[in-house]
Amino acid sequence: MKRITIYTYLKNTDLHCLSAFEVMKDTMGDAAPEQLKRFVVWDLDFQVDDSRCQAQLDLILNKSYRILNPNKHAYYQGGLPEDTLSPEYARFHVKIEKQYDQDEAAICAQMNRQLGTKLCGLSTYVVYSMVVAKNGLSRGALEDNIRITLLDSRSIQQGFLVNPLFEIASFISVPSTVVAASSD
Repeated sequence: MKRITIYTYLKNTDLHCLSAFEVMKDTMGDAAPEQLKRFVVWDLDFQVDDSRCQAQLDLILNKSYRILNPNKHAYYQGGLPEDTLSPEYARFHVKIEKQYDQDEAAICAQMNRQLGTKLCGLSTYVVYSMVVAKNGLSRGALEDNIRITLLDSRSIQQGFLVNPLFEIASFISVPSTVVAASSD
């Protein structure tokens, strides 16, 4: 079995991300992120050898609109590009995933039936990539600030990136990649 991870994003304005960024600026002031990007991540598991895996992925991406619409979306494969940050900034990746099971088996079966692929598993979640000013704080203190203001829902003013009834959030590290797998 071979797993391929795809990070999809909108080629044009991502209104979910833009809205979240504006709320952050309004509620967090100087502590708000300087940059925010949103990716829908797909972990795709294939029952083929490595040499056929990329062809299977290309078939799914080009013939199925389940993962992305090539007119609206682009993607990175295996990781995200990392631009160099000046020392006064830090980058965080926050994973937001559903607490309930989605019907991944049905989606796999449908794509295998339609496309003749050997997809044996998939999962999807959202990753927010944010750049914040350090303002003399340690990485741990910055992470705590993000958790309290953006992830933990204690009041109507806090935790707006996560719906605590349906989603859970965690900080993750994301592999770096240098080239987009699809053109913008």
